[in-house]
Amino acid sequence: MKKIFCITMSVIIMVSLACPIQARAEELLLLENGTTEEDVYFEVYGEVLQPNATTLPVTRYVTYQGKLIPPAQLPWKESANGIKYEGVLTLKGYTYLRKDNITTATYTGTLTYNSYQ
Repeated sequence: MKKIFCITMSVIIMVSLACPIQARAEELLLLENGTTEEDVYFEVYGEVLQPNATTLPVTRYVTYQGKLIPPAQLPWKESANGIKYEGVLTLKGYTYLRKDNITTATYTGTLTYNSYQ
């Protein structure tokens, strides 16, 4: 009985975590899409950068087609108003939505002004 309760609670927690991330990604601007080296389609969502400093904290939501384990780190380049920023984003968590066959990963990190444009 205790094992069934633990499994049920785990499922409830996983579903509750999956819904906000997926909903959040759909509310944000599509920044980029493409395919990985493994030929998996992906989309990146986030807020548009507002360049006002040499470093900018960012959160990016990456949706992958299919069930997979996203990379722990993601090299990232982005430009805003002609200013190029780059950095490495770190995986904070991910969920898989079976009904849509989509894995959504949340990455955070700091992008730095690229003075060698």
